[in-house]
Amino acid sequence: MLRGRRLTASELLFQCAGMQRRLYSSWILLGALWLGGCASEQPKPLTVSAANQRGYATGYPAELAEMRGQFTQDELQVQQTLGEFSTYPGQLDKPNWSDVEAAVKLADQEGTSAAYAESYADTHEVSEFYGEEGKDIKQKVGGAAMFAAKEKTCDVELYGPTGYALDKSLEKKLQERSEAASEAVQYIDDNADRILPKNVEKLKTQVGKITATSYLTHVAVRQTARDMQALVAEASKVRSTLEDAVEQAKAVQADASRSKGDVARAAARQKAAEDALSKLDSEVNQAEHVLTTVEERTKKLDADYERAFDSLKDAISAQAKAQVK
Repeated sequence: MLRGRRLTASELLFQCAGMQRRLYSSWILLGALWLGGCASEQPKPLTVSAANQRGYATGYPAELAEMRGQFTQDELQVQQTLGEFSTYPGQLDKPNWSDVEAAVKLADQEGTSAAYAESYADTHEVSEFYGEEGKDIKQKVGGAAMFAAKEKTCDVELYGPTGYALDKSLEKKLQERSEAASEAVQYIDDNADRILPKNVEKLKTQVGKITATSYLTHVAVRQTARDMQALVAEASKVRSTLEDAVEQAKAVQADASRSKGDVARAAARQKAAEDALSKLDSEVNQAEHVLTTVEERTKKLDADYERAFDSLKDAISAQAKAQVK
C-alpha cells in the first residue's frame, strides 16, 4: 500500500477478507518452504492451533460443515462447467483459431499456478464477505446518501440505486483484478485484432471459466481436503475446550458475587458451547466419511476434466487446421 493513499472500498474488502484467510492458512504455506532444501532445516510454523480457544472451538462444527459443503460445491461447479466446454468453439465467429488454441492452453496451465490460487482465494473471500455483510453495507451507504440528499432538500429514493451501484462496482473490480493477473487474458489482448474484437469478451469469459475449472479440479478440492483433515485432527482438543467452557460458564452462574450481566453472558456462552458439543460428533463423522471418498472423487474429476479439455482442444485444433487450408 502506498503511504498516504486512501484505499478504495474494494481494496478494504480485499484486506478484511484476505487477512482471515492468510492467518488461517499461513501454517500450511510455511510448511512447504523446506521443499527444494533439506527437510531437517524445515522452519517452525509461526502459528499454533487455536483448538484451546473457546471462540474457535464454538465455531468448529460450523467450520467443518462449511468445508464439506465447499468440497461438494466445487465438485459440482467443475462438472457443470465441463459440460459447457463443447459449446465454446461455436460461440466464436471466425477468429484466428491458432490464437484461440494458444489462449485456451494458457488458461489451463494458469489454473495450477500459485498466483492464480491466491487471486482466486482473494476473490472468493471478498465475494463471501460481501454476500454475508453486503445487505448491511448497502443499507448504511444508502442511508448516508439519503441523509445527504435530504439536507440538500432532494426528495429521492437512493437505497436501490446505491445498492445496485455497489454490487456492480464490486463485481467489475473483482473481474478487473482477475483479468489483470491472467496470462491468458493478456494474450487475448495482445492478439485482439486477429481474434477479432467481436470475439474478445466471449473468449475472455471462456478462458476465465477454463482457468477456474482447472484450479478447482487440480488444486482447490485437494486443498479443502487437506484443511478438513487438519480440522478433524483437532477434534479431541476442541471437545476438551468446549467441555471446559461449559464448566467455566456454570461456575460463573453459581457464583453469588457475580453480576446479573456476567451471569447472563455466562449462560449464553454455556449454551453456545453445548450446542457445539451436540453437533461435534456428527460433523466429525461426516467429515471423516468425506475424507474416505476424496481420492476416488478427485481422480474422477481429473479424468473428467482431461476428457473435456482434450475434446475442446481437438475441436479448436481442427478449426485451426481447416483455416490454414
